[in-house]
Amino acid sequence: ITWKLVPDAKTIFGGPGNQAAVSVVAGGPGVVAVGVERSSDIDAVAWTSTDGITWERVPYDENSLYEGEMWSVTAGDAGLVAVGWTGWVATQNSDAAVWTSVDGIKWERVPHDEALFGGVEMWDVTFGGPGIVAVGSDGPNAAVWVSSSKDELTP
Repeated sequence: ITWKLVPDAKTIFGGPGNQAAVSVVAGGPGVVAVGVERSSDIDAVAWTSTDGITWERVPYDENSLYEGEMWSVTAGDAGLVAVGWTGWVATQNSDAAVWTSVDGIKWERVPHDEALFGGVEMWDVTFGGPGIVAVGSDGPNAAVWVSSSKDELTP
């Protein structure tokens, strides 16, 4: 397989601090990538592309992308689901976070539930089984969450 870096990748995927695109899926307008921006704070970030070559960064939304890291994204009939966490993983002071989007451009964060998301991290997500399956860690243990719909997450 022959690879090439897309044109203007440093311009589109750059910004203040460190940027990381960590997961990509076919969905939204064509392709959606998610990740994190680490500058004076940490914020979730997403990019979209119609062809995988020309990319646009999703506008920052303080209500949904603040203080979070998106680490995995998946697409299904209901739209896109991304998982990750808020807080600082290195200090083990983080909480799992879930975002949903119909189009890959406007994201909403699932409301925090301390009993479900407190002190844990979600690392990957897929559609399958009962609907949505996410995996991650709960301290030293692996953890699995399942949801029958994008609006209802249960342990």
